[in-house]
Order: sequence, then structure tokens, then C-alpha cells
Amino acid sequence: AARTFAPHIPSLLLVCQAEPTAVSRAAALCRHILRHSTARQRGGGGRCDGLVSGPPGEPAAQALKTMFLRQPDPEALEHAAEALAYLLDLSGNARPVVQELACSLHTSFLELAPYLSAEQPASPPPPDSDGSPIPPADALLAAAIRLRILAKAFDVSLCNIQGFDAAVLGLLDDRANAASNGQESTISAQLATTLLELLVLTLTRHIVAYSQRDPLARCVVHDPVNQEELKLLPTACQDFSLVTATLLKCDPNPHVRSAAFAASIALFAGSWNASQFARDALQGQGAQQNPWVLEMSEDLGTSLCGHL
Repeated sequence: AARTFAPHIPSLLLVCQAEPTAVSRAAALCRHILRHSTARQRGGGGRCDGLVSGPPGEPAAQALKTMFLRQPDPEALEHAAEALAYLLDLSGNARPVVQELACSLHTSFLELAPYLSAEQPASPPPPDSDGSPIPPADALLAAAIRLRILAKAFDVSLCNIQGFDAAVLGLLDDRANAASNGQESTISAQLATTLLELLVLTLTRHIVAYSQRDPLARCVVHDPVNQEELKLLPTACQDFSLVTATLLKCDPNPHVRSAAFAASIALFAGSWNASQFARDALQGQGAQQNPWVLEMSEDLGTSLCGHL
């Protein structure tokens, strides 16, 4: 089945674009085919070798990218992101396409974020692709959802902690400050929960790259890595902990409080696991240093216990 369908992934996705149910099923089929091909490749090859590796991988990546930008269904987007993750392992030609997709969403997010921040710009927000105006909150949420989904496969921050991660953290901080002062925030509960998961995913990818630099762990080997930016990671994680502690204590929405709880636990668990894997890798190379691990503040610990 993989040999039959793999060469037709681009055309399959193209003909299904207009029908939401069909495109979701097509994306799921592509994900399954690429997962099977990746498993065969890691297991020593087989008859699936070469189906989408090398140049044939680029048309498949372009088709998945087009689908990812056009389709509104989160389930179809999840299938497409997972398919891209497998394709990155199969074809070096897929990485520039995935990076271009991440860069497009990354740029759109950074352009829209100021319109929901505490200090809004005077100029009007950019229009939709067809020229019609779109509320900044809706456009930012759409971009954030796609970034959150793609972040499971690729570092959508492009290892830009000072720019991208700081912008996400700033929006969450605006909501935390509004909640602590009893004011209504421009950051909706849905956007806040999306941003929390997005930031945990990007920070976790940074933690893995920061803890195990040479060679990079396989889960982040395709990510852009900037060692100068990664030096800011401990501060960024501490700032994230301060914001989540405030959200846990003050946010009026129970879904946001639960998201802050889950995000905090996920980040600390990811930091601990990454440090253990990195320590084992370093000891295997004869090094004795202990990798960095994020420490929990008393304030955050109290907030987590209170929410639980």
C-alpha cells in the first residue's frame, strides 16, 4: 500500500482540498504512509526505501504545507504536522519547505501580536489574503493554533527566544497582569490556553537542544539552533514560571488555570527528562558535567498545590 500511495501524496492532497472530510482522511492516510516508511527506514530498510526520500520528498512537503495553510480543521492540521515530522526524517528536501512554513506563520504572529498587547500600534492590522479586514484577535488565534500544532514537529520559534518566545510570554503576561488587577484582558481564554501550550512546546525543544548540543538529540535534529539565543533559556523558563504562577492564582477562567497547571508540570517534567538523557549521553562520552535543569520556585509550587 505504501508503494502504491506514496508517489501520489501531492495529487491526493490537491484533489481533496475542497472537501473538509476528504482532506482530513487524506492527511491521515499520508501520515500513516510516511510513518510506515520512516519505521522501515529506521528498521534497516525494505521495499519502502526511496519512495519519498531525496527530491521526491519536496512535492509531498509542498502539498502538506499548502494544506496546512488553507484548512481550518484542527484534526486535519494535526495529521499534516505529524506527516511533516516523518517527512523530515525521510527527505532532506523537506526541511526548507517546513522551515518556510514555520517562518511564514512566525512572521504573521509577530506582526499581529502587538495589536493585542498592552501598547497597541497606531497603524491598522494587515488585511486577509483576499484584502478584506480581519479582527486581529481572530487572525492571531488562527496563527497561534497552527504554530502550536506545527511546534510538535519543528521549532516554530526558529530559536528566536528574544523575539518570538518573548512575544508569546508578553501576551500571557498581559493577561496575568489584567487578572491580578481584576481587569478584563484583550487576550481571550482560548488564545491564552493555546499560547501556554505553544510556549511549552518551543521551550521544551530549546531545553533539549540546550542540554544535549553535540550531537543534537534526534527529536530536535531538524530544528534551527542558535547557541547565543539558547543562553537566554534559563531566564525565559523562569519568566514563564512567574507568569503561570500568577495565572494559577488570579485568572478567573478555570480552563486557563488548568492550562497553566498542565503547562508548568509539562515544562518541569521535560526539563528533568532532558537533563537525564543528556547526562547519560555525556557520561557515555566520558564527560562528568551535570546538565542544567529547571528549578521550581516556592511561589509556583504553592500555586500548583493550591490548584490541585
